[in-house]
Amino acid sequence: MTIHKSILIEADAQAVFEAIARGLLFEMTDATQISHDFRPGGGFELSFGQRGTISGNYKSIESHRIEVTWNVCGFDLPDEKTLLLLEIQATGRQQSQLAVTHENPSPNEFEWANWKSILSQCQKRLGKQFQVCEVPFSLNDLEADFQLAADYQEARLSFRDWQNRQVEIRFGNVFKACIFNANGYRNLPSACLVEIFHSEEISELLECGLAGPGDDLHHYVLSSNQERWAELLASSYSVQVEPA
Repeated sequence: MTIHKSILIEADAQAVFEAIARGLLFEMTDATQISHDFRPGGGFELSFGQRGTISGNYKSIESHRIEVTWNVCGFDLPDEKTLLLLEIQATGRQQSQLAVTHENPSPNEFEWANWKSILSQCQKRLGKQFQVCEVPFSLNDLEADFQLAADYQEARLSFRDWQNRQVEIRFGNVFKACIFNANGYRNLPSACLVEIFHSEEISELLECGLAGPGDDLHHYVLSSNQERWAELLASSYSVQVEPA
């Protein structure tokens, strides 16, 4: 069995590499003691008290690829020697993908190693959660509510702002598009267009192969001050505003 997990991080590839060099991945485990010597041939050890240890060596280190031996002792399991590969790929706009490939770990090892949790914590540590996008319209007190039209290639979200101007936002390469009512959503600010970083939905699409790094997906949430929300996974968007 091979475990492969990947995440998007709102940080450039060099920042992700430097965080790994500082031992960030190890810090996200529940190890009680950590030592590591980040250089080709250097070793590391994670102590989990009486439960067991994980140790190994850095076989090779490049800015985009780190290969590590991963030796497990204890945890009520047979001793095990496996291989871990970390790959960092810039995906643009100060964003990177970090992929972990773990060769032939036992199913029990995966349960306690929990790579998904470790990567999720790294994601949150390295980048901010969202940003508000600048747009040439207001989402307060809309004259006409959100209308959504979507096909395989494009989604078009339209409404009339408080000045009765017709606004249309076109989203390209759409993987998800929906509108809904909610009294708050994901602790996001209302009456604005927000891009969510560290999107679990995008990570899942990448992990299962339905999307690739070349799709350059972004997670957008749009809301009015009238508890109306729209959510889209898309590669890009453009805005057109027609005078009243």
